[in-house]
Amino acid sequence: MLARLRTFLLKLPVLIILCLVALYFLFGYFAFGPLAKWGAEKFITDKTGHRLTLAEPEFDPLALSVKVRDLKLAEPNGAPLLAFNELFVDFEARSLFKWAYTFETIRLSGPKARVELKPDGSLNWMPFIEALKDKEDKPDKELPRLLINLADLDKGSVEFVDHKVSGGFTTQIEPIEFQLVDISTLPDDKGDYTLSTRTRIGAQVRWKGELGLNPILATGDLAVDDLQLDKVGPYLKSRLNMAPPTGKASMTLSYRAGYAEKHLSLKVDKLGMRVENLALRGVNDTQPSVALGLVRLGPASFDLDKRELLIPEIVVDQGRIDLARRADGRLNIQDWFKAGAVAGKSDAPATAPVRREDGPPTDKAEVGQGKIKAAASPAKPELAKPWRVTLQRFSLDNIAARFTDATFVTPLSAEVGRIQVGFRADAETGVGAPQAHVQDLGVALTGLRLLTSRRPEPLFSLGRFAVEQAGIDLAARQAQVSRVVLSDGKTSLVRAANGSLPLAQALAMHPVTAKPGAAAADKSGESSWKYKVDAVDLSKFTVDVRDEAVAPALTLNLVDVRASVKGISENLKAALPVKVGLRVSQGGSLEAEGRMVPATPSAALNVKLADLNLTPVQPYLSKDTNLVLSSGRLSTKGALTYAKSVAYAGGFSVDDLLLNESVSGDRFLAWNSLATDALKATPEGVDIGALKAEGFGLKFIINKDKTTNLKQIMKPAPPSTAEKPVVTPQATPVVAAKAPPTATPGPAKAPFLLAIDTIQIAAGEMDFADLSLALPFGTRIHALKGHVNGVSSATGNAPAQLELEGQVDEYGLARAVGQINLLDPTAFTDVRTLFRNVEMARLTPYSATFAGRKIESGKLSLDLEYKIKQRQLQGDNQIIMDKLTLGERVESPTAKNLPLDLAIAILQDSDGKIDLGLPVSGSLDDPKFSYGGIIWKAIVNVLTKIVLAPFKALGALLGGNAEKMEAIGFDVGRAQLLPPEREKLKQLAGALAKRPGLALSVKGTYNPVADRAFLREDQLRRAVALHMGVKLTQEMEPAPIATTHPKVRQALEALYAERQGKVALEKLQSFHTRANPEKKEGVGKLFSKFTGLFKGKEEPLPPEEMEALKGADLHEVMYRRLLADEKVPDEALIRLAQQRAQAILDELAGAGGVPRERLGSDPPEKVEGGETVNARLALGTAKKPAAPAEK
Repeated sequence: MLARLRTFLLKLPVLIILCLVALYFLFGYFAFGPLAKWGAEKFITDKTGHRLTLAEPEFDPLALSVKVRDLKLAEPNGAPLLAFNELFVDFEARSLFKWAYTFETIRLSGPKARVELKPDGSLNWMPFIEALKDKEDKPDKELPRLLINLADLDKGSVEFVDHKVSGGFTTQIEPIEFQLVDISTLPDDKGDYTLSTRTRIGAQVRWKGELGLNPILATGDLAVDDLQLDKVGPYLKSRLNMAPPTGKASMTLSYRAGYAEKHLSLKVDKLGMRVENLALRGVNDTQPSVALGLVRLGPASFDLDKRELLIPEIVVDQGRIDLARRADGRLNIQDWFKAGAVAGKSDAPATAPVRREDGPPTDKAEVGQGKIKAAASPAKPELAKPWRVTLQRFSLDNIAARFTDATFVTPLSAEVGRIQVGFRADAETGVGAPQAHVQDLGVALTGLRLLTSRRPEPLFSLGRFAVEQAGIDLAARQAQVSRVVLSDGKTSLVRAANGSLPLAQALAMHPVTAKPGAAAADKSGESSWKYKVDAVDLSKFTVDVRDEAVAPALTLNLVDVRASVKGISENLKAALPVKVGLRVSQGGSLEAEGRMVPATPSAALNVKLADLNLTPVQPYLSKDTNLVLSSGRLSTKGALTYAKSVAYAGGFSVDDLLLNESVSGDRFLAWNSLATDALKATPEGVDIGALKAEGFGLKFIINKDKTTNLKQIMKPAPPSTAEKPVVTPQATPVVAAKAPPTATPGPAKAPFLLAIDTIQIAAGEMDFADLSLALPFGTRIHALKGHVNGVSSATGNAPAQLELEGQVDEYGLARAVGQINLLDPTAFTDVRTLFRNVEMARLTPYSATFAGRKIESGKLSLDLEYKIKQRQLQGDNQIIMDKLTLGERVESPTAKNLPLDLAIAILQDSDGKIDLGLPVSGSLDDPKFSYGGIIWKAIVNVLTKIVLAPFKALGALLGGNAEKMEAIGFDVGRAQLLPPEREKLKQLAGALAKRPGLALSVKGTYNPVADRAFLREDQLRRAVALHMGVKLTQEMEPAPIATTHPKVRQALEALYAERQGKVALEKLQSFHTRANPEKKEGVGKLFSKFTGLFKGKEEPLPPEEMEALKGADLHEVMYRRLLADEKVPDEALIRLAQQRAQAILDELAGAGGVPRERLGSDPPEKVEGGETVNARLALGTAKKPAAPAEK
């Protein structure tokens, strides 16, 4: 047996096999490790230039397993690429029987990889991969038959470094646990895989599924949880100039991907994304501009074959958005995007290929030099499908917002308390024109406020703004909105005390400068948008109107303001139904309904204003009058139209009007109703048919000072603030610059026309009283009725026809008939007024005032006819007094001592009647004309003449201007009468000679500024003349000072030394010499240097003296300083005024011949300004000579 075995073993084939087995084991145990280590390291170094180090691999010839430990792969510069603790590969011998490479186990422990993205965009791995590639492309081969029972990666990690990010970005992905079970390239064979890891940015990745390699097919689930967004902040720096975002994100999805027959298929289901507590802010901001509590997407699905993306919902809930726009128009969030990112630039190389979104799938991919090249099979045109994206629901809710806009001069802020947005959308692209639709769009904004720093309360607030049931078709460029709602709004319209509008000031914007290249894009090829808004409804608005330009300020509160417009569209020529309404809290309501055409624009509205309380307009009435509007209501109903201009037709009424005098509280004007049903109003004028005035009441009072209540109710105009020019004596007149020529005025605007067909007066009354009489008088005309027809302000129209009748007291009658220009009675009046059966005893106040006698009894009838044309009066008055009996005398300051008893006896006929015809004529512009006391004053006018003011009477006598005689002008500083003034005094003396009862007083005046300046220079000139040896009398005027004359210079030096001291003179001369060294002659300079050797240290020259003396004439400086020190006492000014007054008195008494006892003077008075100084004259009464004493 042993012999046979030995024979068998010694056979050559057996010995060869045994040797080979022995060699195999010897190689496996002793040679494989060193050779593999040497070969691998050498190959990598020679092939790629990289550095590879590893421990000697261990090969188990029996188990067919290999262990590689402590492998490290580094770049040529030593930077690490890859390292692992151990790689264990267990190959199965049964691979020979399965005709497939079979691995029982492939286990990689502790792998560490470094992936580095360099600044140029290439990966640190690319040189290594490119070096290992074959130089020539080889045809694709079928996948080798491969079976791996278990592939396990344990405790792996990947370090990712991105140098393209500003400041760099680094993260670590660890631990990586990855396992493949039963992976195979055999047909239709599948294996399971799992991956679990966590990154340094907080994200946990869980990935599991099935993988088949022949064909390639992968299914599985992927989940990424707890991704901390602030950790990826550095990675965003290259594109975004903002602080790292904060928040947490997560994602889940299920997928099925396959690649067979050069066709890639991918289907994603249950795609969900979630971001919580997202906060975005700029690098310089302390608070986030965008803060969102929750952003949720899913569960979405994606099908590459069907080219469909379905998103069931996107939800954004809870958050706040703060945006700001600077004065240059840029938003704060625009600063977040760097220039390259905004422009759409990519960090990828410029040669990177771009795959069209609608292009066919690739069938070949190649990686090289950091680039990916893709080749695709031509797509069949009939199989091309569009991409479809469907969003079934978008919901945004509970978002607050604030927008600050600094493009306004005063920055404005808009706040929204809650934003709600919801819609669904779908889109198609890739085949034909892109299609996009938004449906069921709803937007709701609540708690809107517009704020400014100018005022604490909002400029505008809105409770709710909503867009309901809107739809948008981007391809068709159409939009449809069911309804727009604005409710619970509030604003204030204020006019400030200076007349400005704070709202307009708050909305004033900075001027916008167009930026180069900012021209609008040419969109002429695009069709215009079509839109339709079924209804816009505004309700529950409040508008507070306040006018602070009047005192007290007007306050008007408009409440329940509402409006609606229907059928708004791009067709601006279509008529839109509109409706407007409001209530006034102070009383009244407004309703308007009709149609408007935006394109024209034009409108036709039916308007109804009911019972508008007029009392709030009291501040405007108080501005110019002393009246109180106690009550009044305005109502109108009609049609308001607007096309090229506005027009109104309808009726109006003013009811229960009561105007009282603010001082006395008495009624001034009132009526029960003033109404018409025929009103037409345009910007050119107002046309009224029949205007009815019922219950009309008026009060007319002549006050004690002979003013009327009509004058008292009007407040005086504010005094003019124009300043009078100031003329400085002995100064060069200043000629005012010519004003720029004004623009040529256009054609004069046509005057506003007023036309009233008829005014019907019923149940009217008028209270009349004259309190200026010695015995106050009052009466009432009541039961006033009648008509005024044809009132018109049109030029050339006939005057109005007047017919009025009323009752005076108990049995008297008053009637007026004629024609009158009611809007300007002084232009034309032709009215006959009749008074019948008026008790003359009631006229006692007039007789007492003008004649100083009472009336015991009598009846008066008047027939007064007044014709006024162009303010010229012509009147024929017939006065009949029946059985007039005068009573006792009454003391009255205005009564004249007239022989009334004799006049009555002469004028009275046998029936006891006096019939006087009293023609009256004159100009209404004549200040002597008056209507006061028309009855008795007319009688007195027959006997006496109105005495005018003294100077006006004298002026009329002289045929000159009386006002010019009230002042006599003198030159500044002088008391000599000028020839024109002597002529005026001659005329005045002639008038006084004809009026021996008149006396004249003169008040001398002086101008403390101009006269003092003149006297100061006059005194100095006389002092200089005296030092020159020139003797002047008081009447002689000194000559002007010529500082270049030698004698004048000597006199100035002597006078300066006399008044200022010799030391001061020498000091001034020294300072002048030092300030003007260039003026010294050669000998003078040498002498100065020589004398300087014997002088002490010179006094420093002050800078102000240097400035005053440099280039100035020494003696001119002396003169100015002597003039500044010249003193003129107030007594000299008073003496000058007295001399002026005396000059006037001497002229009147001398040349004029006015007796001295009729002349007098008043104490002097100082005056201001003027080219001349005017002495003032005043007239008085001459003292009567005393009666001679009885002997």
